[in-house]
Amino acid sequence: SLLEHRLLWESTDTDAWRRSTSAIAHDLRSLLLALERSVELQEDERRREGMGSEFSDIRHTISTLSSFLQELTIELDNGVREELNLTSVDLEDVVETAAMAAYPSASERRQKLVIDVAEEVRKVRADSTKLKRVLTGLLHYASGHTPSRGTVKVRAYQEHHDCVISVCHTGNALTRSELRGL
Repeated sequence: SLLEHRLLWESTDTDAWRRSTSAIAHDLRSLLLALERSVELQEDERRREGMGSEFSDIRHTISTLSSFLQELTIELDNGVREELNLTSVDLEDVVETAAMAAYPSASERRQKLVIDVAEEVRKVRADSTKLKRVLTGLLHYASGHTPSRGTVKVRAYQEHHDCVISVCHTGNALTRSELRGL
């Protein structure tokens, strides 16, 4: 039904509508990726137990939906200006929303997700959508590279007059090529 409201694109605030629709598509894709990872883990467990797996149709459907949402996000983002849409955001809410996308995978692997946002940086000026995307990607990476029962931690604190956000995990260190990919 979002695409049926195409008239909104022609309104005076086209970029805001595209940005919000793109954010929804991105969030849905993040949840689908978490679901896909959960299905993969269940499929692997069934194989280890010597049982058959009926998950291929589910994984194919998830993959198809994820591809559709990625294309939708790209299409919508192409019409949006590249500049940041800075607003006052609750950083703890943004971090928690990003962590929700990584939670299914972390839970399945019995990982601990820790969020530590200092009070002095709770409210910041940022592009909420882009910040959420970056944090979601970093948390997915960190969870995927953290061993079972490990810890992934997001910490936000003030250093001098800047807000610093760090994502740490108890897995192996990043290689240069992995860092470039992130």
